[in-house]
This record gives sequence, structure tokens and C-alpha cells, in this order.
Amino acid sequence: LQIVPKNIDANYYYHLFTMPSGVIESIKMNMPWIKNEIIIIQQDCARPHIGSNNVNKIEAFASTDGWNIKICTQPPQSPDVNILDLYQ
Repeated sequence: LQIVPKNIDANYYYHLFTMPSGVIESIKMNMPWIKNEIIIIQQDCARPHIGSNNVNKIEAFASTDGWNIKICTQPPQSPDVNILDLYQ
């Protein structure tokens, strides 16, 4: 296994969600029992994540065939969603 550094831009981030065996396909294949529920994927507000209208494009790609997948972008430096607060 060779590890190669990769710069993540908005197009590549979108590709990670929409490619075969990507995030969306993995959710649909591994958790079919939640098909009719709202699924929320939380992400931070890094530019590649929200750039190029990625949130809307990923939601449109993911929410087909009865699936309702939403992307929630956390506010920057919000104490309400800071995962590090869970380890205190």
C-alpha cells in the first residue's frame, strides 16, 4: 500500500461522495433499513466541503429513490457541535 498526498478541492470532495463505493453508495448499501428516514451527514465548513455549491449537489445526488440525505454544515468554532467537548 502506497500513500500518496492529495490536495482536496471542491470537485474531488464531491467525487468522494458520488463515486461508486463512495460515501452515498456505502450508506445506501450498508444501511437499507433507514431508507425512509432523514439521514444527516455533518461536515465542517472547510472550503472544499461547501465550495462549488457542493452541499446542494450532493443532496440532489443522494436524495433519489426514496432516500432523504441532507448535509449539515457546522458553524465555525461553534461550542454546540465541537466533538472535542465530548471527551471531557
